Amino acid sequence: MVIGSQHFVAAHRFLDEEEAIRVITGYERRNWLIAPIIRAVLTRLLGWPYDQSQGAHRRLVAQLPLVAFRPADRSK
Repeated sequence: MVIGSQHFVAAHRFLDEEEAIRVITGYERRNWLIAPIIRAVLTRLLGWPYDQSQGAHRRLVAQLPLVAFRPADRSK
């Protein structure tokens, strides 16, 4: 995986529902200016009207699981 100038082997994990909702909520809060674009793209991608509500967050992460990446432990 490459992020900026860093190159590393990545390990991944699927976020559980509550953590995924926190990530989505935080992203939307930090990027409020592009919220209309986020809603439009997710509505089209998901096939239902995404309105950024708590219910929509739960439905989103059930339909599109979130994955976290980190550098793999190379000592194993």
